Order: sequence, then C-alpha cells, then structure tokens
Amino acid sequence: MAGLQKILDPDRFLHFGVIVRDIDQQMEQLSAFWGIGDWSVLEYGAHGAQILKGNPFNLKVALNRAGPVTVEFLQPLHSPDSIWQQFLDERGEGLHHLAYRVDDLAQSIAAIERTGGELLWHISIAPTMNYCYARVPAGMIVELVDFDL
Repeated sequence: MAGLQKILDPDRFLHFGVIVRDIDQQMEQLSAFWGIGDWSVLEYGAHGAQILKGNPFNLKVALNRAGPVTVEFLQPLHSPDSIWQQFLDERGEGLHHLAYRVDDLAQSIAAIERTGGELLWHISIAPTMNYCYARVPAGMIVELVDFDL
C-alpha cells in the first residue's frame, strides 16, 4: 500500500463504520456497554444527491463518540441493491469501513486505483461534500470524505 500513507493517515481518521440489521438495538447495546448516549441519528437517501457510482439507497445512520473513537452504525432501509445491503447479505453484520478525511477526493481515488485498489461507490451531496467507498489493495474498504465545514 505504498503511496497510500498520505490518504490513510491515522491523524485524518474520522470513524469506523459498522453495518447492522437493527440500529436501535445496536445503539442500546453499545450505550449500555460503554456508558454512552446521545446518538446522532438520521435517515437519508440519494434524493438531491448525485450518485457518481453505485445504486440508489435509503439508509439510517447513527453516530456517537466512544472515548477518542467515533462509531458509525449503518442500517440499509429498503435498498436491495445498495452497497450496504449487499454487504449485509454477503457477510452479515460487522465492520464495513474505516473513514478518512481527504483534501482532494479525485486525487485520492486516482491514487487508490494506481495502487490496484477499486472505487466501489461515489456520491456528491453538494459542491462542498463528496465521499466514496474504495477497496484498497489489502482488501479493506475505506470511506474517503472531502468536505468543507
């Protein structure tokens, strides 16, 4: 994975994403285990977004901090062809991706592809927020996020 160190920089790590069947149950269990609460929960889909690679989707997402780590639960909603539902069907619940913030998404995708990685899914929500999933040569899925706050 030489050449990807800048993209997969631990200092730019955002969260780890976990695919789940029942987000409410998972939030309850993790809250009890780690003593955390106040989850940020939202449902969203491709409405108003430009899907550059992938299929339409509806998704329920929950985010929370557990110590220094941010946890993201993702539950696909009525989206049989979505990347999340495909993962759930093929592998079941579990770790889906590690997310990193990047400064230039196009350059980051090109770098991953140059090293033998593969772009799996790509969306643009607004001119200031774009993100994708890619499989890096080691087989791991990463989410690359390029946004301006």
